[in-house]
Amino acid sequence: SFFASNALNASICWSLVGAGLAGTYMPGLQILNSRLNRISREKYVAVYTSFFGLGVAFSFSLFGILKSYQISWEHAFMFASIILFICAFPLLLFSGHEIEEINKNDVEGYEKLSAIGPCISIFGSARTKPDNKYYKLTEEISKEIVSRGYGIITGGGPGIMEAANKGANKGKGSSVGLCIDLPFEESNNKFIDNDKKLIFDYFFVRKVMFVKYAQGFVVMPGGFGTLDEIFEALTLIQTRKSEKFPIILVGSEFWEGIIDWLRNTLILEKNINKEDLDLLKIADTKDEVMNILEEFHNNYEFSPNF
Repeated sequence: SFFASNALNASICWSLVGAGLAGTYMPGLQILNSRLNRISREKYVAVYTSFFGLGVAFSFSLFGILKSYQISWEHAFMFASIILFICAFPLLLFSGHEIEEINKNDVEGYEKLSAIGPCISIFGSARTKPDNKYYKLTEEISKEIVSRGYGIITGGGPGIMEAANKGANKGKGSSVGLCIDLPFEESNNKFIDNDKKLIFDYFFVRKVMFVKYAQGFVVMPGGFGTLDEIFEALTLIQTRKSEKFPIILVGSEFWEGIIDWLRNTLILEKNINKEDLDLLKIADTKDEVMNILEEFHNNYEFSPNF
């Protein structure tokens, strides 16, 4: 009512409403124009959300202004609602564009990976250093795998993933990186083939690619992400949503604790069947890994897992 008391104050107030509109609408357009840049998406969303909040506040201010001009509350509410919808419109476009990006990730992954041929996915910690024994063992295993005609798929990051891509690179085999920005990974490693580097915005799309085109999992010591990949693969195979493929845990010393827990807790509690544990194989050396892979694939044809 104070701002609407004279023409000057009214014009100031309407200018603030206009600024609110511009402030909420333009960041939304920036989101779209940036094509959801992976590095800056969070910044745009944060900016847009902040300005959208201001837009809500300005909508309520507009409602008060219109009421001060003796406009009926129904019309005041209608005008304020229209302003609020305009503020929200970029967010609706943003949601639709997110779906488009998911489809884009899917199509790009299918096109590139389907053309590579049989691959083995190698998992493990991004925090493993080059002087670690498992880093060196991963490099040796990966080099041997590509010498047998397989490609190597990793998450494209440092640590075990770098060692796997490095071994594939040295063995002149296909070195695939399914990359995603994560807080504990400084950057993607330099040993991925340029034409086989895929960038994913979403974990679930990336995980589909890991499983669909892998003819086996070689799992080095790792953390939560590594365990996630193991148990998702086990679930898909157990429920027959995926074809059976070997899951090889490398490093009996590292994995024996979790194997004991599966055997002494889950099986005893009848949460899994005894034969489910047979899906996991344990190996300590490069030769043991290769023997498991070769033995399995002598009895199965190569094909996508689902």
